[in-house]
Amino acid sequence: MSKFQTKTSQYLVTLIVLALVVSFLFQQADPGARFSSPDDMGSVGPLRITQREYSMAYQSLLSRYAQLFGGQEPTRQQIEQFGLKQNALEQIVQQKLLVLFAREFSIAPDKKEIASAIKSTPYFVKDGQFRVDLYRNLLQQNGLTPAQFEEQFRQEIKAKKAFAPIQNIPISRNYLERFHQIKEGGLEMIKIQIDHQEVKAQIQISTDEINAFIADESSQQLIEDLYQQNMDRYYQPEQVLVSHILLQEQEDESEEQLLQRAKEIKSKLTKKNFAAQARKHSQDPGSQEKGGDLGWVQRGMMVPDFEQVAFDLPAGTISNPVQTEYGVHILYVQQKKAEQKKELASVQQELSKEYLQDRKSDQFQEKLKEISEKASEYIKANQISQLEKYLKSNNAQLEKNFTLSFLNNSAHELGLDRDEQIEELFSLEEGEFKKFTTNQNQTLIFSKQKRISPPQLDQEGFESLQRQLENTTQQQISQKIMEKLRDQYKVSLRRVQ
Repeated sequence: MSKFQTKTSQYLVTLIVLALVVSFLFQQADPGARFSSPDDMGSVGPLRITQREYSMAYQSLLSRYAQLFGGQEPTRQQIEQFGLKQNALEQIVQQKLLVLFAREFSIAPDKKEIASAIKSTPYFVKDGQFRVDLYRNLLQQNGLTPAQFEEQFRQEIKAKKAFAPIQNIPISRNYLERFHQIKEGGLEMIKIQIDHQEVKAQIQISTDEINAFIADESSQQLIEDLYQQNMDRYYQPEQVLVSHILLQEQEDESEEQLLQRAKEIKSKLTKKNFAAQARKHSQDPGSQEKGGDLGWVQRGMMVPDFEQVAFDLPAGTISNPVQTEYGVHILYVQQKKAEQKKELASVQQELSKEYLQDRKSDQFQEKLKEISEKASEYIKANQISQLEKYLKSNNAQLEKNFTLSFLNNSAHELGLDRDEQIEELFSLEEGEFKKFTTNQNQTLIFSKQKRISPPQLDQEGFESLQRQLENTTQQQISQKIMEKLRDQYKVSLRRVQ
């Protein structure tokens, strides 16, 4: 093993041990211990959260995130963005609750059990043998005595034993097979989606009607109001297609050093390699994996200094480093769109026609009814190709093999307004129809064709589903236990800055 591998391996082991010992260090059962020291970060029931525990948990989190960011320590902005300080404190709260839960069961592992658990820990074993020197060295690196570390294992074993009853919850094969039927089964349906605006667009309005409406003085303000209400259709602000590389101060790095680092990166950038360099260097988690791409940007979407450079640069240009409150940016302006606006005079015919179509509600309802009834006739006659042509001519959408899952569909996914409407679909007999008018100005028509039965579970599928359900059940029960413990024991925390 190389020196680098040895050093890295030891570093990772130290991190793992650090994460372990944070859990249960200094668990004191003194009921009066709450905030007994001015440095305490809080308490969970009778247990203190010491400054040392918090510092170790926080450093452990920082180290884990550093690994995610390729070895770079998270910046101040990232620490705040990901809530690392509060997360570290919350982890300790969860761990303390586990200790209290174990105490309720009066579980007391003996010394042999603790010794066996420590001796079987891989970080202390070499060539199949427990090494006392490895054990003591790693503890010493983390400022721990063997007694403190052994107490941690005692508490960990207690917590595991307390949760043991929910680790092996029996689930019968009949239940699993029924769940499989519900999970994978469903209904095969025909789904028709009719957009009301498309239907209204088919209502005939003559040119004479439109011109008469525009010529009427009482219509002028109404047309102006319609124009303002639909401005998003007729106005496109100036836009730029921009990518960026964001650099933020690293630990012990000054603003001058950050700016110099940005200049060095800028000197190597070209239009061809910008995306690859953004993936390598950028510290913006939202755009890094996309090669720094921010999409089309208009004024008001970015901070002023960024915006000014983005809109001033010609298309196809890479900027010099730009400093903002978020760090230092290097911009690549790929394309630009000029401001465009259609004047009222050029769109008043279109607006007037739409308004007059809206007013003819009787004709709209008749047309909607006509489409619905004709579609139903085609489905009953199993004339699906004719149905498809008819709906296409009326700008309606057709899904011929729509699957309604027993378990996985929501009203929103189906375009419906309420989950109760899904229950109505499941009550349909084969060949029956159901029509809904939604809040999105659509009419949806469903026709049940047949029930879908999933294939029988083989042994491999049975075991896989069993593991999934067991894990899900255990997680749900564990979550409920933690919620109850939090209600039972008072949690007091200091605000972390």
